[in-house]
Amino acid sequence: MDKKSMIDFVDCWFSRVHQSMIDTLNIPLTSQAEKHSEALKKELGTTKSMSLLEMASNSGLLSTICTMYFSQTDGSRLPTRRFFQYESIVKTALNSLHRKLPTIDISQVIRILANITSCVYQNPASSFINHDEIKEICVQTIKTSTTKTDDIHHFERQASEMVRVICDHVGILTLRSKSLYGFLHQAFQGYFTCLKLLETDTSEKQKFVVDGFSREKKIQLVTQRLCHHMSDQRFRVPIALAFGKISSSWSLGDFEDLCYELIQTQHEYDSFLPLGAYVLINCVDDFVNYPSNDILFDAFNRLITAAGQHEWLIVCPFLLDQITNTLRKFRKDIVSLWIAEFLSQNSSHNIQTITAFCQLLEGKPHEFENIQWLDQKSCSMIQSLLILDNENSGFAIDRLLVKIAFSNHQLLSSNSTTFRGFLIDKQMESNSIPVFLFPLIIALYGGLAREGQSVVFNPRHIHRESSVLTPILVRFLSENDHDKQDQRLKKLQQECLQLFVMRMEKHEESSDAILFPIRFYAFA
Repeated sequence: MDKKSMIDFVDCWFSRVHQSMIDTLNIPLTSQAEKHSEALKKELGTTKSMSLLEMASNSGLLSTICTMYFSQTDGSRLPTRRFFQYESIVKTALNSLHRKLPTIDISQVIRILANITSCVYQNPASSFINHDEIKEICVQTIKTSTTKTDDIHHFERQASEMVRVICDHVGILTLRSKSLYGFLHQAFQGYFTCLKLLETDTSEKQKFVVDGFSREKKIQLVTQRLCHHMSDQRFRVPIALAFGKISSSWSLGDFEDLCYELIQTQHEYDSFLPLGAYVLINCVDDFVNYPSNDILFDAFNRLITAAGQHEWLIVCPFLLDQITNTLRKFRKDIVSLWIAEFLSQNSSHNIQTITAFCQLLEGKPHEFENIQWLDQKSCSMIQSLLILDNENSGFAIDRLLVKIAFSNHQLLSSNSTTFRGFLIDKQMESNSIPVFLFPLIIALYGGLAREGQSVVFNPRHIHRESSVLTPILVRFLSENDHDKQDQRLKKLQQECLQLFVMRMEKHEESSDAILFPIRFYAFA
């Protein structure tokens, strides 16, 4: 259903329920259906929660959501996190079951449904389970949850009754064909799979009780389960739901220990993609509480390192996009702190890692959103890395600095010892610089800026520095003897020629070394 159909469904549901109540009680009242349904219609119309809209598009689940809103007296909204949305709907369905069958053990029903998900996932070609398998699960679950020594026939009678309840009355499983059953909606399957991943109170736990079940073993057990299923696409949602539950109900210390173990655990695909770190950052939408910056920064660092080693921008650029999208969900100051720490730790790092980092910040063409994460300190560190830039890296550092210069030149370093600092401090106008020098200056230092429809040279937009050429240019521009300009120009050409020869002999590959000879010939 689209949003309009959802709103129409809600109107119809509340109208019929209210009218049914009025007719049953035989009271001359005006229906309050429109007023009663207003909160839900408003939420469906304005929500950005894709999980809520996905559930509401199913008429069966939307009916359950209507029941939830109908029973509320405080006008509260649905939870914003996906795990608790699913949990609210499941609880509503189970409460309805309990009203019909008050003697039923709801906790046992939950365990059976969680166990059913394990059976379903054992057959990757199908999402169904047959009647006999459901009965066997009921038998085994009842056995492990009771201390009674009843015979097998008693268990089977209990199991048969539970099968009838599970299949016909809960409203979570539905008959698909003949004796095959499946979950009514993926939300139900994801929720109960999540509970199975986090399960620590079954017979599996009992093994640990003998040794003294501890928080370390709980963390180890859940980490092992999550790691075992991380590469299986079918567990993407259940694992995200598990993080929602863990981040809200576990202590912060336990949650962080689990995240740390998850990141550290070695996986088959870690050489190309650090799977633990990747899964963690893709679950942040489901976090109720975030782990510490140390945990998050470690995850991002591992991903950036892999991105550089395996050239993600070329091989799988969508992975860089996913990192960018995740970073945009954090506060600006958190991302800026990560950038500063990353640059501090990687000042002498492999150029591949720095390249991937700059590609991430550069973003897509004509997109400047990521530049907001930078400050003067981080930009200064990026500028200092220009000596690492070369043709093999695609001059990624230079490209990023060009984007910074165009979008927010105030971030660039203004050290008085640089050519940029010299021009700004001396307030040197463009018309006081000999025209023949502009190709050389722009090629080596940058400095182009947009003024309306024109592109002009502006010293404040200079983003590069040439430690060798700057003293020569500063000396040339500082001399005011116009009568000897031809002499000065010849001397400048000779000095530049000497620099060019030196760099050719050293086989330098930096952007400075490559651009210098190109502009030298134009200048000469």
